[in-house]
Amino acid sequence: MAIMIDFVEISKECVDKFKASLREEGEEYADTLYVAISENGQVDCAYEPTILDDAYQCFLIHSRRELAVSNWYRWYKAEFINSKGRNLGEIIGNDCSMKIDWQGSWSNQVFELFHRDEVIYSCNPPFERHMQGIWDAYCKTLSSRQDEIEALKKELAQKNVRLHELEEQVDHFKEMLEEIHGIVKELEGE
Repeated sequence: MAIMIDFVEISKECVDKFKASLREEGEEYADTLYVAISENGQVDCAYEPTILDDAYQCFLIHSRRELAVSNWYRWYKAEFINSKGRNLGEIIGNDCSMKIDWQGSWSNQVFELFHRDEVIYSCNPPFERHMQGIWDAYCKTLSSRQDEIEALKKELAQKNVRLHELEEQVDHFKEMLEEIHGIVKELEGE
């Protein structure tokens, strides 16, 4: 029986920590986008944590508003919570991570999904329109990883066959060496 993870409770703790991290004057909590991922990879988004009731894993995208000179700007922080209920922060797994940062200007916030050091998905707000695409891009890295594993298994099998062939040759040469050694002993005995 699978253990049910209470993503709603975990997400509330994450929101509280995010709110507590806002200490500068002119900063205020705006909201959190809750992104529920089902076991079959279906992605649903809402600004209410109850969407996480049946989630298998989830993203949280926290938003804060900050006053810069005379304009308010939104800043984001993304967190991934895996199927075991562990908050991995910006790390998703399979050499994938995410980051939301500004590009060009403070008002241009961009979500980037990285595989190793390569950006494999990039989007601007509203992020809820892109979360299925982000998850699908991540899942493609899993299938490419599976392909790599299969290729390595095949290579290992080929090397094991070659190793077996070499071991048979070594055994054959040992037998030949023993025969030669026996012949030399016989010749010495004459």
